[in-house]
Amino acid sequence: MSLAKRFEPQAVSGVSTAGDAPRRMTPGQLDPYGRTPIVRWLLDPVSNVSAEVHAALIGELDLSLLGTVVALVSFNALNIICCIITRAPVFFVFLAVNVLLSALRLTALLLVKHGDAPKHLWRTDFYVLITLVWCAFESTMAGLTILSGVNALELMGLALAQAPQGVMATRNLPAPRFASAMILAMSLPFMMWLFFAPNHWLMALALMWPGYLYATFLTTQRVQKLMIENYVAQFASRQQASHDALTGILNRRGLNDALERETQGNICFALFMMDLDGFKEVNDTHGHLAGDVLLQMVTARLHGVARKEDSLARLGGDEFALITPGLPTAAVEAVAARLVAALSEEPYVLNDGVVVRIGVSVGYVCAPEDGASLQLLNERADAALYAVKRGGKGSWQRATC
Repeated sequence: MSLAKRFEPQAVSGVSTAGDAPRRMTPGQLDPYGRTPIVRWLLDPVSNVSAEVHAALIGELDLSLLGTVVALVSFNALNIICCIITRAPVFFVFLAVNVLLSALRLTALLLVKHGDAPKHLWRTDFYVLITLVWCAFESTMAGLTILSGVNALELMGLALAQAPQGVMATRNLPAPRFASAMILAMSLPFMMWLFFAPNHWLMALALMWPGYLYATFLTTQRVQKLMIENYVAQFASRQQASHDALTGILNRRGLNDALERETQGNICFALFMMDLDGFKEVNDTHGHLAGDVLLQMVTARLHGVARKEDSLARLGGDEFALITPGLPTAAVEAVAARLVAALSEEPYVLNDGVVVRIGVSVGYVCAPEDGASLQLLNERADAALYAVKRGGKGSWQRATC
């Protein structure tokens, strides 16, 4: 099993996984999956990685505006010089097409960097495909300089056709297929022209080129492997820091991070604090291993109540929490009732066949009505929970402000 495959994000909120999020495009980011089969194939990392690692890799693609502008200006300048020196009609035609393709490529890049994601769902495909078309066109134009008979033009064409290939490889390391396709598009048309060059010795370059292309592809794969291992280690560390090792759901730190995201999002949400009733007796009677199994079974039932967009956490011991964003206040109490029913109505059958019953007490708050700060919301949810515990347990209560 590959190193990347060993880390697959676990469900941490409802039924969602960490790998779901990267599909949401944001300005300045390519969609890791594209909208067409050819673009999905080109952006595939060629390695068995999680969706989260895939998105991180594609996020590393260099979308430098300055680098793109320099390339566009350089090839248009070569085209203009060809027009001035040779006055051949073909170069004037190429110049008109060159200006059009340059404008399209610049537009594609700006859409990726600054476009509104929901309105430009095809921007990744547009960028990838127009980039490849532009590369093939410029290679063809540079190759024509070989037939011009002007040594200066031949040298400039050779330099511009070959020099960008190293940059293309390094800027697109996270997507080896896309990098190789760009290099192929930039060099293949040029190499074909070499067979018609007045100087037949130039054909030697074309014969050496396949080995260079293969070596470049191997290099991009090796470097990409190192990037994957680095991301896997980062995400594994993040997972350990924010998730409970026993149940796989968020821990207290992860819950606080989720609460901060909800408060910054300026939407209503509810925070439920839960404490298991009778868990200590099970733990004392049947041992800690049985208690661990019971906590995992409780987590599974909580997942059955939580939605995909909800955030579920274990705060330590037998304390759990749930964040439910976007629910109207009138619907929150029904969630509290479902939590109590899910954890209390049916018995639990442990690994040794022992049947146990536990209950749960729930205290909850509704934001922003019950508090504006995270500290206040936590304090009031805890107060509501302990009010239930004092009142007989096995029920729920909203915080009183």
